[in-house]
Amino acid sequence: MQTKEMGMNMKEGKLVNKWKLAVGYLMILSVLAACGTNVDTEKAGASKKVPSDILHMGLTNAPDSFNPLNTPGVSGRWTQRFFYDGLLEMPEPLTFEPALADSFETEDNQHYTIKLNQKAAWTDGTPITADDVVFTYNLIADPEVESVRGMAVSSLEGTNDVGKREAGLTELPNLVAVDDKTVTLKTKTPVDPNYLKEILGFEIFIVPKHILKDIPKKELANADFVTQPT
Repeated sequence: MQTKEMGMNMKEGKLVNKWKLAVGYLMILSVLAACGTNVDTEKAGASKKVPSDILHMGLTNAPDSFNPLNTPGVSGRWTQRFFYDGLLEMPEPLTFEPALADSFETEDNQHYTIKLNQKAAWTDGTPITADDVVFTYNLIADPEVESVRGMAVSSLEGTNDVGKREAGLTELPNLVAVDDKTVTLKTKTPVDPNYLKEILGFEIFIVPKHILKDIPKKELANADFVTQPT
């Protein structure tokens, strides 16, 4: 009986040793494979340099439009935020931070003063001014311009319920470029500042007057500026 037990123990010991060797070999192979992967990755990275000024994005749905005034879809609006700015950022509900505007203030909830960032400029180097802001709001309110942002300007004086200019007006009254970096505006009635900051400051992308002013309004939807933005 003892001889049989000793024989069985020896066999079991050999099996255990074989398993240990097998596990050891697997661990060594794993380490070598990992090292090989790192080396290959480093070589690939060294041979193919990715430009640092290119952003690649994967979207569930394709953007429906690149028109900053007339893009209803979420994918399109989300994409545009990488190359257009509003007056304010809204990192979380009812919390606002400066973007193109350093401040967006009111004393009576009806008369508002917007101070623009002194260094803000378009990609061609042209300064962003109060004229751009006034021009953008007036474009949205123009009956000839296709826009889904009408409700955002519908609280401004001179607009109807859908945010288009009232008959007989050529521009919105009391929407004024006081100087290069200051805009004043007036709403029809007192409006909660947080609401106005969201719909006018965050939801609307400011567009360049010096680029768009000479494009006929009826042709704006098909202009290169909105179909092939640079």
